[in-house]
Amino acid sequence: MDQGEPPCSERAIAVARQARSLLTEIAGVDSTVSMILKVLTRLTEPHNLAGWDASLMRYLDLALAALENQLGQN
Repeated sequence: MDQGEPPCSERAIAVARQARSLLTEIAGVDSTVSMILKVLTRLTEPHNLAGWDASLMRYLDLALAALENQLGQN
């Protein structure tokens, strides 16, 4: 992100894949829990969480959306 790489870049999508994997570990296959996590990240302004500030969380959200888009096209 700091180097101006777009959230749809391969590197950003690789990070999104890892994040998605972690979210799946937390939420399991329960799509309701997954949906709640997504809604919470959009409703609550994230604070600095282990170095992840609000702008980085938004970037990850965009990368996750790009990953979902990529998966939907396959």
